[in-house]
Amino acid sequence: MKKLGYAFLAGLTAWGQGVTPKEALHRLLSASKVEKAWFAGPFLAEVPLSQVEAIVKGFVRTYGRYLRVTGTENPYRVEYERAFIPAYITLDSRGRISGLRFLSPRRKWQSWAEAQDSLLRRPELVSVLVRRGDKDLLAIRPDTPLAVGSTFKVAVLAALLEAIQAGHLHWADTVQLDSTWKSLPSGLLQDWPAGAPLTIYTLAALMISESDNTATDALMALLGPERLRPYALQNWPFLSTQEFFKLILTPTGHTLRARYATATPAEKELLLQEVRRLPLPTLSEAIFDTTPEDLLVGWRYALRQLDTVFRRVDRLPLMGINPGLAEKTDWAHLAYKGGSYPGVYNMTTALYTSTGERYFVAMTWNDPQGIDDGVFFEAYAGLLDLALKTSARK
Repeated sequence: MKKLGYAFLAGLTAWGQGVTPKEALHRLLSASKVEKAWFAGPFLAEVPLSQVEAIVKGFVRTYGRYLRVTGTENPYRVEYERAFIPAYITLDSRGRISGLRFLSPRRKWQSWAEAQDSLLRRPELVSVLVRRGDKDLLAIRPDTPLAVGSTFKVAVLAALLEAIQAGHLHWADTVQLDSTWKSLPSGLLQDWPAGAPLTIYTLAALMISESDNTATDALMALLGPERLRPYALQNWPFLSTQEFFKLILTPTGHTLRARYATATPAEKELLLQEVRRLPLPTLSEAIFDTTPEDLLVGWRYALRQLDTVFRRVDRLPLMGINPGLAEKTDWAHLAYKGGSYPGVYNMTTALYTSTGERYFVAMTWNDPQGIDDGVFFEAYAGLLDLALKTSARK
């Protein structure tokens, strides 16, 4: 998953004169009425004043009274009673707003106990684990395996790193893209021509930073089941992304998934023989029909298990290409992987301070009725902020 924005963005131009960007942002959010004169014409041509007004009022309705803007440059930090919202703003030469963007809101929790109380009230099946070193700061069902979507790809990376350390593969090894590896998005490689040369490092970097499913299936094929097995844990047989899509997105797969969800590993292997013969659907052919079984068919990890797997790989630079919702400038090093499909969300981040202290922040929500991704992002970002605040107190 890539870093996600919130609200809107119009053209970015020169800094304004007179009123500062911070003052313009404060004026916009604190005024009882939004004035047309505060905005450049090209901005309003893309974003109507009524839309700006609706967003500003929506913030107050959702997050309580506006308090202040802090920071000296983009992104500024907008503070409400119940949330922080990172914001980017630019002004034209006349001091009018020419660009404005609000990122994902971040829940404003004052303590880990407050965060725990809030998260326990969620209707979804929630699992959370926040650790400083080997000490738990917040733990909700950390030993319960739940569906984590593409976060399972960290297990593939751990198996790959072990193979590289053993000399079986090398980061610089080049392979040709095999058409049998091609899966559905997310990713890029499903659209690349068969035979394209790719290094093992490129496959790994795309698998983690872009959640590239074709890169994932390529690495799984190159590693083989025996090298993957130690990291699959309870997820055996270890599904490729193609196999998963065939189970949850095709008519035949729909007839098999309930049986697959409750089958023994040996029974699952027999069912997969039938699944593997199915053609991979195109996105237009895919049947999106989420059932509780989908949450049992996919890759399931307890957050303590993910912590163990992350410790194997979280120092690799490629783990920080996509930082998720964390800010790279807040930490000496970070490692991120997330995953989602209908009814499933996980985000997992390892964070290191300049002194080498490690924080681990992971959260999974499962609900076959669906998950509001904005609410999930808000809660997870709040945990990251609380981890940063905790690290600053030491």
